[in-house]
Amino acid sequence: MSFKGIVTDIDGTLYNSVKCITEPTRKAIYRAREAGKIIAIASGRPIAGMADVCQRLELAEKGGYLMGWNGGKIIDMKTGEVISETTLPEGIVPEIAKLAAAYDAPVVGHASDELVSERPEDRIIQLEARLNHLTVNRIGSLAGYTKAPLYKCIITGSDE
Repeated sequence: MSFKGIVTDIDGTLYNSVKCITEPTRKAIYRAREAGKIIAIASGRPIAGMADVCQRLELAEKGGYLMGWNGGKIIDMKTGEVISETTLPEGIVPEIAKLAAAYDAPVVGHASDELVSERPEDRIIQLEARLNHLTVNRIGSLAGYTKAPLYKCIITGSDE
């Protein structure tokens, strides 16, 4: 069977258990690209959270695609062209904020280059920011946030 490309996730697929791309995995990706295959990395992470993978696999230099936010934004890394961009539908963010408030649960919104939250000090939200190389900005109301479209929202909770 012939195939035209490889689309892979990051965590548990490209990354091993210690969040590292092993040399055999990197070489397999390089061999596939040298054989003319398209390389695409797909993840629920934001584009900024995929920067290390992009650099390690030289996607900007040798070609490849990043699909961040579960396909919310797809970028040709060699040209920088945004192939596709889909953000949360109008009206859904206030519903998400309402649901989170009903459970007194923190919620974080993913904008293009930042995270936004009414409770940025939340441990899980801070972890999300650290893992994805983004800052968390405190906002008065997620339901009323209009500065930028959001790609996704995450409702967090306690460990209990």
